[in-house]
Amino acid sequence: MGLSVLCSLPPIAFAHKNLNDHPVRFAIIGDRTGGHTAGIYGEIVEEIIRLKPDFVISVGDLIEGYIDDKDQILEQWVEYKALIEPLTMPFYNTPGNHDIWDDQSAEIYLAEEGEPYYSFNHGKSIHFTILDNSRWSDIDEFPAEQFAWMKKDLKKHRKFKHKFVLMHQPYWYNTLAAGKTDRLHDVFVEYGVDAVFHGHFHTYFSGTYDGIRYTTIGSSGGAAQTDVGGLYYHYAMVTVDEENLYIAPIRKGSVLPWDHITGEELHLVGDINNSGLSFTSKLMLDDNLMPVGNSVAVQLLNLNSDFTLMSRLQWSAVDEIFFNPAGIPVSIDAADSMMIEFSLISSAPLKSLPTLSIEYPYATEKAFDLSIPLSITRQTTANRVNEAPTIDGEISESSWENTVTAYFASDGSEMSIDKFSIAFSYDDHNLYIAARCHDDEIASLKTDAKEHDGAVYQDDCVGFFFQPDIVEQVVYQIYFNSAGVVFDQKISPNEDGQFQGDREWNGDYTVATVIGEDGWTLEAAVPLSQLGVEGTSSSEWGCNFRRKHQRFNSTGDWLVPISYDPATYGSLKFE
Repeated sequence: MGLSVLCSLPPIAFAHKNLNDHPVRFAIIGDRTGGHTAGIYGEIVEEIIRLKPDFVISVGDLIEGYIDDKDQILEQWVEYKALIEPLTMPFYNTPGNHDIWDDQSAEIYLAEEGEPYYSFNHGKSIHFTILDNSRWSDIDEFPAEQFAWMKKDLKKHRKFKHKFVLMHQPYWYNTLAAGKTDRLHDVFVEYGVDAVFHGHFHTYFSGTYDGIRYTTIGSSGGAAQTDVGGLYYHYAMVTVDEENLYIAPIRKGSVLPWDHITGEELHLVGDINNSGLSFTSKLMLDDNLMPVGNSVAVQLLNLNSDFTLMSRLQWSAVDEIFFNPAGIPVSIDAADSMMIEFSLISSAPLKSLPTLSIEYPYATEKAFDLSIPLSITRQTTANRVNEAPTIDGEISESSWENTVTAYFASDGSEMSIDKFSIAFSYDDHNLYIAARCHDDEIASLKTDAKEHDGAVYQDDCVGFFFQPDIVEQVVYQIYFNSAGVVFDQKISPNEDGQFQGDREWNGDYTVATVIGEDGWTLEAAVPLSQLGVEGTSSSEWGCNFRRKHQRFNSTGDWLVPISYDPATYGSLKFE
């Protein structure tokens, strides 16, 4: 049993001469209320605690408000204070329209939070002015008394290196951003304000006017508006040094705890990915990708040793195939397993593979989405020829039968590249390959590899994985580009059972290609002897093959996934 040591270290003490030695960092939280979603604000508070700012400021709307019952208003303040209680750093409020909306709510705010407009300093170089525009939605309504106080406050602190102003409602959106004058802005310019922060709109936006940065923080829990920038629920971190100001909006969920995932949990997730959900057999597809069979079965393992797996298995929607049931709740005891069978009805050939998914818990309150595509297999044939085809790239012989024309993209979705076909034949000496690859933009053809074992796989190419002996775990990978250049290697499992390529192995091939106006063709002869087999009518290989079309940065794959592991291969029958 190992020794676990938990240490609590004292904070490091710094000697600071100025802000460059130790920049000041503070968090700004947006509106909590206004049709709030429970839990969001508290989660943002947790993230801010992880960031350890020097202090935190809210831009307002702390309670829902807009009620007359005093006791209910007070209960809302109790609820709010419980949410910010975990904060270990100073916290400053800015009143919003949901906090103060009439005289009674103003009196309660004063009793609960103090003066609605005020100012404070951080050190000897940063000054904050907090304004209250909770009840005045138009700049012309802003109280003269508070306006005069603001000017006096900013004038008094004009020598501070940095000056910031906060108020809830963003007057500047209807003034400065609309090309109009703004009397508050004129004062900010006069006294050298650096930045102004707001809330209220529940969406993030910003602007710079006369060197002053205006930032409106969106929702930190209130009804989230559609955010053009994709922030949705968020907050901001502000960093101030001697010369500069940095403002960074942070999407909720971006700041994670240190132990977000542990080493042990990562091992478990790897095991879950490898064996947590698997098909007990493969569904056969015919040459046109039509399913042959009417059911599939899966095994679901609960690899957690200390809690029950409770979740739901769900098939993705694919037009060509229907599963019954389409989804099913599951409950599996710790370290136990479950077999589930699904019947299926296919109405047309599959253009893409449906996936089976589950939100799989791997620790308390931790889960990830585990998704696997329908496990399929296929079969194609190599026809025996009495007369070897001429390897000239023309594909003119009648021996090229049973061409394969249906493929998937590498992720199992519908293939998006130009169409192509591949065919096989053989005699006592060679396996013959023919490929016809259409290309609507033949000038874009990529053929950079010029030498054997160059980066053919980065060119426009066709590639093959052959397992001549379905018992032995030995695979030969052979790729041909449109210029007939070859990349090949012999693949076999290492001592750890991981499949590894040996690029020192090289085959000897006869290859010819033709590049035309609308595509390119290839013919190749692969000597059977160098693969250690003979072509007999009873032989069957494991195989997979593909086309890589660089213009689309995509592929057409006979089976997915493309892998070194022959367990993922279909069969090539020699007839």
